[in-house]
Amino acid sequence: MAVKVYSTVDVDRDRAQCSTQFFLKMADDITIDLSFQSRARWSMAQKQSFINSCLIDLNINKFIIVNILKCRDNCEEGTEDWKYYNEWYQKGVEFLNVDSNNRTETLKEFEAGEIKIPHGDYYIRPIGRTFKVRKGNDTWETMDEDFKLVFLGNSVSTHIITCATREQLSDVFERMNNGESLNKEEKLNCVFSATCKGIRDLADEFHPRFNKDNGGFFTEGEINRRKIDGWFANMFYLYQNGIDQQFTVKPHREMYDSESVSNKMIKQFKTDWSVYIKMVDKKIKLFHYKWVYADLFMMIHKQKELGKRLKDKSTIVQDFIDMVTPVMASKEAKYTWNDIEFVMFKAFCGGEGKNTPKRMEAYKMAGWDITKYFTGVLDPKIGLDKIEKQSVAVRDDWKDSDGDEFTPETLFDGDFDGGHILARGMEGRTTPENIVIEKMSPNRSKKMQTTVIAETTNA
Repeated sequence: MAVKVYSTVDVDRDRAQCSTQFFLKMADDITIDLSFQSRARWSMAQKQSFINSCLIDLNINKFIIVNILKCRDNCEEGTEDWKYYNEWYQKGVEFLNVDSNNRTETLKEFEAGEIKIPHGDYYIRPIGRTFKVRKGNDTWETMDEDFKLVFLGNSVSTHIITCATREQLSDVFERMNNGESLNKEEKLNCVFSATCKGIRDLADEFHPRFNKDNGGFFTEGEINRRKIDGWFANMFYLYQNGIDQQFTVKPHREMYDSESVSNKMIKQFKTDWSVYIKMVDKKIKLFHYKWVYADLFMMIHKQKELGKRLKDKSTIVQDFIDMVTPVMASKEAKYTWNDIEFVMFKAFCGGEGKNTPKRMEAYKMAGWDITKYFTGVLDPKIGLDKIEKQSVAVRDDWKDSDGDEFTPETLFDGDFDGGHILARGMEGRTTPENIVIEKMSPNRSKKMQTTVIAETTNA
């Protein structure tokens, strides 16, 4: 068994303590990395409670900050760690917030006049003075100037990291939040892998579309708490392993591992989802259940896995909605559960695992046939080899599809393709009978069109 290695991170000892005034100036240069921090999600009551603590010098938790330039310069140039820090540096970022985003944003909002001071009498022992905060003097702009000076002079404890690997930053985040009320999605969000980043990218790009205010499935709070990330991760797991699989914390963590095979598949998953989201577009509001919305994506993916191609995407979404609407609306308990109980369709809409195959069965009962929207299985062979291509050229007397003669020795110089007559995407076979020599540009721009062959060729 390999020995576990533990290593320290370097921090700026000279700035372990600073005034609130100094930190507020620094805060303008602090950015969050969504790998660690969720978007600020404190309620107004929580923000006011924190400001109350700052006013009486009880802001005792550390602000965990990363000095981008120093961390980059302490990494070997060209390594993954160096690239991580350099990417932020190129964006003009000076500091990253690893743990303390809500507190940092609350201080900035208070200074901007967006948060009121909780009303009460504030006794400041070092100066022996009480400040009475009431309506009219409970904002940054209206508060007593001496009280403001007290606030600005109070202490802020910082932990400014100056040398650490990207993996160590994840470790810092997990240690800071060990035992805290983070959900499993938030705890796993900091993992440094292509899979984790890919899931996070999907959620960050498309979360407005999935917001309930826009007809989606997640509240603002659920989006901020990374519930949407967990949903995308769940679907990626099913995408790889099949729709009847249970998704728990263990496979979630294994899937996010930097050595997982998932890292090789996440790029295609992101591409497929981006296409699907744009294809459904505003019709998302007609699905009502996020797993029903996911089901159509999974069915399309399954057909593509079989080597088929979507023939016409203009009707498939609305046709699916037209089919599933009466299924969702029905109050009839006609679906079996555990082979003994009959339930309504909505009983299967809560999640994945054995629910997903049950929904698929319900769609089949309603007459849904996804296959009619797809071509048959595409020929796995994409192109001819050189001898086969040359044989086609000989057959056609060294003429291309336009009937133009070409010099034989230029056949493999890059100007000519062995192009399908009936497009492969339209179930055309990759055989000499369905291939003709074509000029490269017209062949690659014709997409699904059938090649028009000049009468002077022998094809």
